Amino acid sequence: MSDPARRQFLLKGKSVDRENGSLQHDPLQSVTFEPIYIHEGETVSSDRPFRLYFYLPQIRPELIHTYTYDPYSNYTLYDPALSVFEEVREWQAPRDGYIRLVFFGSPEERIDRLVRFPQETEEVPEQKPWFQEEQQRLLQRYAQQKEEGDTCLLLLSDTHYGYGCAFPDTVINLKELAKEIHPQALIHLGDLSDGAQSSAVSREMAQRVLDGLKESGLPVYLCIGNHDGNYFRGNKDVFSRKENEELYLNGEREDRRIDLPQQKLSLLFLSSFDPKRKHRYGFSLPTILRLCRLLLGKPQGHRLLVFSHVPPLGELHYWDPEIFHSELLLKVLERHQKRHHDILAYIHGHNHADSVYTKRSFPIVGIASNKPEDFQDHKPAGTCTPLREPDTASQECFDVLLVKKEKVLFLRYGAGEDREV
Repeated sequence: MSDPARRQFLLKGKSVDRENGSLQHDPLQSVTFEPIYIHEGETVSSDRPFRLYFYLPQIRPELIHTYTYDPYSNYTLYDPALSVFEEVREWQAPRDGYIRLVFFGSPEERIDRLVRFPQETEEVPEQKPWFQEEQQRLLQRYAQQKEEGDTCLLLLSDTHYGYGCAFPDTVINLKELAKEIHPQALIHLGDLSDGAQSSAVSREMAQRVLDGLKESGLPVYLCIGNHDGNYFRGNKDVFSRKENEELYLNGEREDRRIDLPQQKLSLLFLSSFDPKRKHRYGFSLPTILRLCRLLLGKPQGHRLLVFSHVPPLGELHYWDPEIFHSELLLKVLERHQKRHHDILAYIHGHNHADSVYTKRSFPIVGIASNKPEDFQDHKPAGTCTPLREPDTASQECFDVLLVKKEKVLFLRYGAGEDREV
């Protein structure tokens, strides 16, 4: 399979810190921004001398257990003992892993035109044994709960794609599970990547996630998360609303309703973040007006699931207790619920934690992150963050939704517990 990292252009003005493996400013050097995967025993060579920095193919523990984002979206674990600090023209990999190459000067070259790599072979990725076991456990619970007339959906949120992340396993797990249970759709509630890189890099990362979700063979429906607009930690290269909708939604408006006539179910998606507002998290008046129209146009007899990235209440949100137009949004939804009693649940991501809030006329449900991450701080009261460990079933986290006539079952694949609302 062709590795896109090998087709990247060198990043000018950067090198690698030999102590910790992070990128650093250096006007006289150029570096491969994305680490390149290499197999044990393979040789790379170049006519130009290079230094080489080696990264183990495992997620750094601090990215799982603390509130930390790598500034260059690199999940891999740096190993200085396997790095080469003196310039060489040829190197053989002592084990599987990732490499960054540093060249003196600023050659305007694509990496695969500057470096000779082993010929790439087509690899068929396989589901790992612990995920095969987890799938069997889920299928048993699914068989016990599935009834005629139920609607099945796959649901995940907050992937935060980066180099060496766990998402390739998620792609396989979603695809293998979909073959068994034949869901009607796959829903992602946003934050496909960190949104901290250049627009070109973030677009490519987002597209890798989108392509991976589509490998399930299912219709894919998205919310746009607060990171998806390439707005994080002062990033200046922000996407416009139109760019967001073109990249993530094929040009459709984010506020939209998807009707599943055979299932008598409607899925309603709402925009919940705008970096241009004083209170960035929340719902604009145009969104609430479109919500009113979408509710009025909902087919009679359809049950309703409402989705957004950000929770609709300030008490469910650690980062800002004021959710813009929260009460107005909930007033519209609760007025509709009082008349029609058809909203089964409001479902959101963003908190990287599980929660069920029952103080409104419909349950408000938060789901933990697809990204393997279990830090306990920076979380609203009443949420639960399941423990995560790489190379176990708990590395994974997504839900199978069984939508019944008057309730929804959340069957958890990976870390966390099943829930019924």
